[in-house]
Amino acid sequence: MSENEEEEISKLEAQLRASLAALEEKKKQIALKKEMEKPIEIICRGVDSTGTNILLEGYREDWIKYLQSVPGRIYQYSSKTNAVPGAEWTKVKDHIASMPNAELTYAAGAEQSIIDWFYAPDFSVDLQFGFFYVKPNKRTSTYGLRDIPRTEIDYSTNAHKIPVGEGWRLSKYFESRRPTPTVVYSELAQTTIIAQLERRAKLDEIAVAKTWPLDLPEFNGTLRGFQEVGVAFFTYNGGRGILADEMGLGKSPQGIAIALALKTNAIIICPASLRTNWAREIKRFTGTNPYICIGTSPNQYDLVKIITEKPRFVIMHYDIVASNVEEDKSYTDVNNKRHIVKETRWPWVDAINIFATIGYDLVEIDEGHYIKNMDSARSRAVRQIKTKYFISLTGTPVLNRPQELYPLLYMADPVTFAEAEAFKREYTIDGKRTRNSEKLHEAIKSLMLRREKKDVYDQLPSLNRMYEYYELDNRFRAVYNKVLEGVYKVLSTWNPSEAGSEKAVTNVLVQIQRLKQICAIASVDQTADLANRIFDSSQEDERPKKVLIFSQFKATTYAIAQRLEKDVHALSFVDYRNDKFITASDSERDTMVQRFQNDPDIHYLCVTEKTAKEGHNITAAMAVIKNDLFWNPAAHDQAEGRAYMRAGDPHGIDSYYMVANDTINEWILELLDLKATIIHDTINRVNESRGKDDSIIKELMRRMKEQWKK
Repeated sequence: MSENEEEEISKLEAQLRASLAALEEKKKQIALKKEMEKPIEIICRGVDSTGTNILLEGYREDWIKYLQSVPGRIYQYSSKTNAVPGAEWTKVKDHIASMPNAELTYAAGAEQSIIDWFYAPDFSVDLQFGFFYVKPNKRTSTYGLRDIPRTEIDYSTNAHKIPVGEGWRLSKYFESRRPTPTVVYSELAQTTIIAQLERRAKLDEIAVAKTWPLDLPEFNGTLRGFQEVGVAFFTYNGGRGILADEMGLGKSPQGIAIALALKTNAIIICPASLRTNWAREIKRFTGTNPYICIGTSPNQYDLVKIITEKPRFVIMHYDIVASNVEEDKSYTDVNNKRHIVKETRWPWVDAINIFATIGYDLVEIDEGHYIKNMDSARSRAVRQIKTKYFISLTGTPVLNRPQELYPLLYMADPVTFAEAEAFKREYTIDGKRTRNSEKLHEAIKSLMLRREKKDVYDQLPSLNRMYEYYELDNRFRAVYNKVLEGVYKVLSTWNPSEAGSEKAVTNVLVQIQRLKQICAIASVDQTADLANRIFDSSQEDERPKKVLIFSQFKATTYAIAQRLEKDVHALSFVDYRNDKFITASDSERDTMVQRFQNDPDIHYLCVTEKTAKEGHNITAAMAVIKNDLFWNPAAHDQAEGRAYMRAGDPHGIDSYYMVANDTINEWILELLDLKATIIHDTINRVNESRGKDDSIIKELMRRMKEQWKK
């Protein structure tokens, strides 16, 4: 075969192949046209279990070819369905609409599930039975929602169950999400959350204010600006919370004013040693006398007095509130078997809860940290109290050990802080170390108000004098009364206008000095406790409150130092050697002062009036305690002057006076105040050997004689 013939054959073969291909394509087109003329029902099964894909059923070649081009499409062999991403659904639906003889149908509920996927809110929020029920859309991530304390999942409704007190935190969660989710609230849920947000915002506004206007016509006195803020804060907060001001900022007058602002009767629970302090403060600021409860259980007189006369304030101490009795209680189980169990009752708590029904809506606990131990009798008792308003007063909040703070938080807000174990898990490591401290502070800032002196320095006097009243226990009271009888015998024959009356003055002075010494010895424990509280309340401050303690007597000076861990944390100008009290030499005193000034481990310095009243600059002291009263204001001024407004360190101080109730100390304190001007004018005429003002002694004797006649 020639070359030309072969070429011709090749051309014919190529033409034939092209014709066959054209015929094949035409055949396919005809087949496709016939296929597309077939009706197809594409069934939508709705959103799949993942909440991200839409399930479709149906087969036609053109439909399958299209699906193969859809990004993210997955064929599920088990169900013979195609899963297309929800984000592609609009394009897929439009394509179906353009297909000839194609119909899109929906299985039962499928269309609504897709509508919910696209148009339903990200979250719906309802409020039922004290919990928010937060239901997310299937496409919505709930990451971080369970960080809200005590949040649980209610699997029956597929909703997150959040305590009602955390509504404000739920709102913050939604605000923090990006992009911001759409949320639909029930009316009750919405109004509750708005109220919480408004309350917290208002409390923040009050807390940072310098002063706040109050209308308290019943309050006999003047509150400083920050104290007005304290009253406004807890009144606006519904009469519940923790007033944690630093010592010396006047929590008692704020507590009294809160009761007046709430227009209710109040029960004050405090340490036994502070009952008289509270009684004096209540009398001072309201003009009314409180009723003081003393028995370990309420008797008929207590009940009649409180229920019928309704004194505005009732005072009781922790020891009687914690007094309990165990009673046998019987019950029958499901098997009809009878059991006897011991049940603890607190009679005074039962009475307090009854009093709450007749107008005693407010309970205030002073030194609230007394209930920090969950297992103690006083803490268990207080946590049984049910009252509309509840305020804890404490100068030593335990934010460094949050588990100890829990009982106070529970009493302030038993809804938010309902479970001790939940609090422990959320905010502590083994109940000892802090975790999630910022979250804790955010939670309690609407419950706790804490001001330190540095925060309100401009409203405080640079010398802040306070009086600590205490009771003589039975042992000291018996000795005191015996010496007092001797004083009365002398006074029975004393006539200040007769010649020789000065001898009687001298005799009485000796015995009065004994009375003062009895009070000084009796106050050793109270003084040591006060010093500890002062220092402990300032441990987190930049400058801890070292304490300078004065007494006229060597024995009490030494005894106080012993209580304060002498040679470890406390130094004393007085030591006890060879069966006698020894006063330190000048050089030894100078050495101790320098240690007190510079050694951070030394917290206390105990001195006598005479050894420390001159020469020493003890500026490390931020507080001064007078364990016993001196005979004239000048001596007190000198004692305070060791630490107060010294050259080179002109800081202010707190000055505390220990005063025994129902003793001559009360009169001496009053007379010192009344005669301060006279004493200063005549100080040069005072008998140096006695270190007193003669007019003070005579006035004291006149008062005692009048008391004896009664």
